Amino acid sequence: MRIISGVCYKMASAPRAWLTKRGFNPDGDLCTAIESKRDPEVETTAMCEAVYAGELLVYQWLFKREAASIIRTKDSEGSNPMLSTCYGGHLDVAQWLFEVGAAEDIRTENNDGKTPVLWVCFKEHPDVAK
Repeated sequence: MRIISGVCYKMASAPRAWLTKRGFNPDGDLCTAIESKRDPEVETTAMCEAVYAGELLVYQWLFKREAASIIRTKDSEGSNPMLSTCYGGHLDVAQWLFEVGAAEDIRTENNDGKTPVLWVCFKEHPDVAK
């Protein structure tokens, strides 16, 4: 493990590898939606994919690298990062999103009219619902 500018190299390389594996260029435009490797019918942003997967290091890495502007950006299904993380039941991610500017998104509907609160109830994530 190497320390570069106060950051552990291993911690910095993990998000880059995760993003690359999902088709995003860590050195490129991380705010533009691309075809999701998880669901080829969806165009999604790096932030939406990271919070959907509950990847703490990845979404924090993105946020620090000026991808903060997409903290509320919807994918082609109308799902924003808050809805994506609630769908997956990631409480720590939902709290973080709430604190950094996506609080209003707890009521935002996707293209099918589903909200983050509906998803946490449907998927039985009571800790996230609270």
